[in-house]
This record gives sequence, structure tokens and C-alpha cells, in this order.
Amino acid sequence: MQKGVCMCFNKGTPLIRKRDVENYLYYIEKGCCRFFTTRERDAEEITFQFAFEGEFVNSLLSFKTGQPSAFTIETLAPCEIWAFHKKHLEELIEKVPVIKQLFQEILEELFIAKLQREMQMLTYSPEELYLLLINNSSIIFREVPLKYIATYLGITPQSLCRLRNRIARKRRS
Repeated sequence: MQKGVCMCFNKGTPLIRKRDVENYLYYIEKGCCRFFTTRERDAEEITFQFAFEGEFVNSLLSFKTGQPSAFTIETLAPCEIWAFHKKHLEELIEKVPVIKQLFQEILEELFIAKLQREMQMLTYSPEELYLLLINNSSIIFREVPLKYIATYLGITPQSLCRLRNRIARKRRS
């Protein structure tokens, strides 16, 4: 039975595009990705998630329902990614109980991360979110362009620049 296929992607390569149907579960061996959608009213890209080495990614709702994806997942750097086709995963889950358990644990982790992100966006200011990123996810600042971090925080790149300057001044004081 075929397992997964390791593929190399250049920076800026979509793993799944908005409006396509997701047929793969991806595991990032090397590199990082961002999840984003484009607002219809102004064509602005809004980044809402990042994924790094050792993480699974896909458009889960599309993967499970067969409906078109509501967002794009794009590589932010050259990546080595394992791709597991839905058909093969379903066969493995059916035949190997430990794979079913592993898949369930992956889904639970994704769900918990999504809930945590939603609660942060509802309860924290952009400055608090930025400080949370610095303290908990410093890899983002090494791997992700600031324009994507800004949309992830729900602010413009200019506001992020002002925010970073304000925090730097506070730290010097």
C-alpha cells in the first residue's frame, strides 16, 4: 500500500487554492506555510494561520466534505512536504487502528489550536497578540514576512511598524 510522497516546493507555491477541492493531508518536513483568503470587497489577502516543520496542514473542511476550499495554503519558503492522498488515508484508517487514533489526535490538535486562535482574536488587542507571538512563536519572526504577520494580527503593515516601534521604546525605557 502506498504511503505518502515527499515533494519539494518553491517559495510561493500553493498546496491548495481557494475554490479547489482538497484531496491531500500534508506534513511539513522542512519549511513553512501560510493560510490565507482574499476579501472580495477589496481583494486584500488576510493571513489567518501559519504552519511550520513538524505540522500537518490541509483545508480540512474541504477534505472532509468534498466542497471547495474557502482559502489558500501557500509555501513561504522552499519546502519539503509529505503528501498523503485522501483515498490512501481512508484505506489506512480502515485497516490500521493506530492510524485512525493518530488521525483523531491530529484533528483534535487542529481543533484546539483553532479555538485558541479565535479566543485570542476576540479577547486580545493587536499589541497583546504581537507580544504573545514574540513570547510563544518567535519562529514566525524568522520565517514570515511582516506584511503577513500584520494581516494575521488584523492590522495594516503600517500599524504593525508603529506597534513595533512603540514596544521597542517601552523596552528601552
